Amino acid sequence: MAQAGDDRLITFVKNHPDYYYEVKDLKECLNIRTSEEGDTIIRHNKTGKSFDIVKNEVETHRSEKTVVNNDFKRRQDIEYTRIPDLIGRKDFVTRQKIESYDSEGNLIKTETYASGDIPGVANITEILADGTKKILQQSTKDKNGTVMVMKDFESPDGTRTQVQNIEDAIGNRRSLYKITDKDGNVLLNQTRTFKVLGENKFQSSLNGYSYEIEYTDGLVKITDMQSGKVSEINMTDSISSENKDSILNVLKKIDASQLLVMNLNNIDQFTYGKDIIFPEFLNNAYWSEEKKEIYLGETTFTDSQEAFISRNFSTLCHELGHFIDSTSSDGESSAISSQKNIEKIFQKEYDQFLKMATTEEEGFVEYFTGSMQGEFRAAEERVAETNMLLHSNPNEQIATRAYYFQRYFPRTIAAISQEISKIEQKAAGS
Repeated sequence: MAQAGDDRLITFVKNHPDYYYEVKDLKECLNIRTSEEGDTIIRHNKTGKSFDIVKNEVETHRSEKTVVNNDFKRRQDIEYTRIPDLIGRKDFVTRQKIESYDSEGNLIKTETYASGDIPGVANITEILADGTKKILQQSTKDKNGTVMVMKDFESPDGTRTQVQNIEDAIGNRRSLYKITDKDGNVLLNQTRTFKVLGENKFQSSLNGYSYEIEYTDGLVKITDMQSGKVSEINMTDSISSENKDSILNVLKKIDASQLLVMNLNNIDQFTYGKDIIFPEFLNNAYWSEEKKEIYLGETTFTDSQEAFISRNFSTLCHELGHFIDSTSSDGESSAISSQKNIEKIFQKEYDQFLKMATTEEEGFVEYFTGSMQGEFRAAEERVAETNMLLHSNPNEQIATRAYYFQRYFPRTIAAISQEISKIEQKAAGS
């Protein structure tokens, strides 16, 4: 996620066709100031042009727009409805239809993408020319409040991703994540459970290995249910006193495997609130390795406590991925994002993706390729997004990018997951 100190500034301005104005380098800004009327103004150093920053106009900016494109490069017709991304990363899609044709102009397949029952997890169906249908992704919510997410993807090289996430109304959940190559070799196979035993007591498991988690006055006690070993994390001084309950409600969804990593490399501060540097940004979360801080940005999109926790749980899992990436499994090896073997796996999958993706689809993975924020930062984001996908469903703000990453880069995800597991195993034995 974006961090303070990045080498670009994106802000929302009045009378701008794309709702935001991007300054590629902060040095290009002559000044940022507040007018007498209370509006914040940014003036561009090269052009001298000033813009008024828009505040509290969320509904205006989230209005949908529908676009129809003909991608002659891929022989595809595309119709998509999207909501502009409020911080300029990439618009996210609410509806999409892609029709693919052969060189003779005959329809091969139609892929439809529509909002599901769960924000952030669309219903995606592939329909072949003969009418055969395959559900690639589906989210449902029953009358009792139980939500189910099913995913079944195949990447260009035949690698299959199968995911099933189930969560009931009180927070009990079960997830299965399996990645298999075209020859049947299993690259990743994880089953996770999380049980709510009380307001402050929980039980989580990974592939059948269980832990009990208990929160008491800022102390988190994690008990290995097989060996009886107890680990304790003192969060008394780590959680910002302001909005403390909000942070705790999200932390209480984190499973033991992630909590235990905090014993290897402490998180000094958890903070939730309005971004101090860019208060107009919403949901602008980040991990600061320098401060050892995870910051969850305030959002006005939330209309219920359930929605608030769900949105920030996936955000926290992403930021924990950055934290884990900074935690060596043996005290000597490089961060996961720096490992050349994983970079090679990603590059191979990216090359395969480019051969079949539409121009529009190429844009949805810019967050992970380096074209948006540099290769080093992109590699870090791949680790963070993998950790998020292993533990949660994406929120709607990152839904489109997460879908394309999960569908077309399974080998990358499997390789990163193996490294995350090494750190978790080290933490469990420490």
